[in-house]
Amino acid sequence: MRTKGWSLAAIIPIVNSMSINLKVPQGTRKLNSCLIVAPRGSGKSELLEHLLARSNPEHFVVLPPKIFESELVTKGRDFFHNKIVVLDDLIVTFEGMSTKQRQQLVNLWTKLLEGNYARDKYTLSNVSTLVLFGLASEQLDRFRDELMSATFLDRVPPFKHNVTREMKREILQFRAMRQSENAPRQPPVIK
Repeated sequence: MRTKGWSLAAIIPIVNSMSINLKVPQGTRKLNSCLIVAPRGSGKSELLEHLLARSNPEHFVVLPPKIFESELVTKGRDFFHNKIVVLDDLIVTFEGMSTKQRQQLVNLWTKLLEGNYARDKYTLSNVSTLVLFGLASEQLDRFRDELMSATFLDRVPPFKHNVTREMKREILQFRAMRQSENAPRQPPVIK
């Protein structure tokens, strides 16, 4: 796998993202969103954006790091429906936002993952979506209270990938080796 140090941990977001294709009765919650908690620089973005999203552009939507609830709600149902939404680092998104803005964003995801969200003149209804969020474990305590409501965690359960010092060294060596190679790289495709 191209993302060194993630072979077993990568199974969770890969399998979860496949749940977008499940056919279940109307009203049944089916999708398996997740919050990936791992150290900065350990490969969350590589896994989410460069492997999964790039391999499946018809199913994945990669959000920019700074996006607000007011921008997302205007995107419309088609932007979210039958899509896997990726945000590789919630901390980057949350930094610089007011408490109210962070609460609105968390509320949007909580409600949208249930299938419906409305604000002002915008309504998103009968949406089937899942999210794969990354979160740098070093910053977790900073936004824990706002992010870690029981309702949000029920919709986006976290898993922590413990990256040891040895694994981090291997990851950095792998990146350095990969960047020093002159041959064009073909990333693996995960459908």
